[in-house]
Amino acid sequence: MGQIFLMENSLTGLLFLIACCFDSYRMAAVSLFCTAIATLSAYLFRFDSQNIVKGLYGFNAALIGQAMIFYFEVNGLVMVGAIIGSILSACMMEFFIRKKLPPFTFPFISITWILLALLKIGSVTTDRAPGPITDWHQIGFSDFAIPAHAFGQVIFQGHILAGILTVLGIYLESPNSAFYGIIATMVSVAIAYSEGQPETAIRGGLSSFNAVLSGIACAGDRVIDGFYMVIATIVSTYFFIFLLGYKFTTLTFPFVVSLWLVVSLKYLEKLIVKKYNIIFHPNTTLENESTSPLPIKITNDKISNTSNSITTLSRTSSFKNIQNPLSLSRSNSLTIFHTISSPTPQTQSKPIELEVINSFNIDSSSSVEIDIKNNEYLIESTLDSINNNNKTHSRNS
Repeated sequence: MGQIFLMENSLTGLLFLIACCFDSYRMAAVSLFCTAIATLSAYLFRFDSQNIVKGLYGFNAALIGQAMIFYFEVNGLVMVGAIIGSILSACMMEFFIRKKLPPFTFPFISITWILLALLKIGSVTTDRAPGPITDWHQIGFSDFAIPAHAFGQVIFQGHILAGILTVLGIYLESPNSAFYGIIATMVSVAIAYSEGQPETAIRGGLSSFNAVLSGIACAGDRVIDGFYMVIATIVSTYFFIFLLGYKFTTLTFPFVVSLWLVVSLKYLEKLIVKKYNIIFHPNTTLENESTSPLPIKITNDKISNTSNSITTLSRTSSFKNIQNPLSLSRSNSLTIFHTISSPTPQTQSKPIELEVINSFNIDSSSSVEIDIKNNEYLIESTLDSINNNNKTHSRNS
């Protein structure tokens, strides 16, 4: 269940499950049951075991189970729909993974829409569904409750303690994500007030739960991640308001649309970085701004895994898994001396990949960070000097 908020942490998922109990034990039980069904289906269909362990096949099913209990009275037909929906969600997730597309909660959204339409056509009763999604008697005592309600609404919970547990679960795994989610909530609240949305809905978090997910999904250490968060929050909030005007069951569709937009923008960013050598790195410092920046570029994306092989960096590229900071003095060229302490036939023939996420400019006092996957490596300068106290670095791939 932790993956509902993009968290890969079992304790976080447990806190989310406990949070579900505040409004409905049935909802918690059915969401856990649907998660188990989807996970079992993934095992039976022999989907990737690592993805199963990460919970990627279960979180959409958990949301489907929660939605079924929220919208309908528990009966045999509803449970059959929840089981079928859980299996389909695992299959949809596998399709997106194989196509290398970001699904987010789209399997939950699309399957729930279909189930809502089919079950309503079948005249399934809703008069004994759980009560109001928000504990209205608690609204208004303080504005600090708004983010808690917004976090809770993602998993159909209106009780403020459920929201607090949800925030706590996210904070334990990623404080940065919790912070981004709270900021996104505040942005969405401002938009909702400006658009004249009902105050009870705003204070109950109904106008902000999509923004919470948008903020968490955009969380990062780069300055530009904050801009992505604002863009995603604005898009998701306005789209939610637009759909609500047509009495549309939005679920988390505004969040998914906003993140698909952000993913497209990040791809565009990557192309711009490659072509124009633009910096988006947060740790770059300029002590002497009058000095003209010098470009750091990369010769190729792969370095041969041969003892003492040398590659000079000179073609535009960038790095993944950035570690091992280096101080550079007036140098626009680097040489990587890659050494292997105990080479084997397997490591000798396997190249080391440098995957691109950034290229950037430096001046005489800027920081450069490089990480090469696998084995030991040494990084030195071909021009002037690099000061690096720990030049030899070992990393398990």
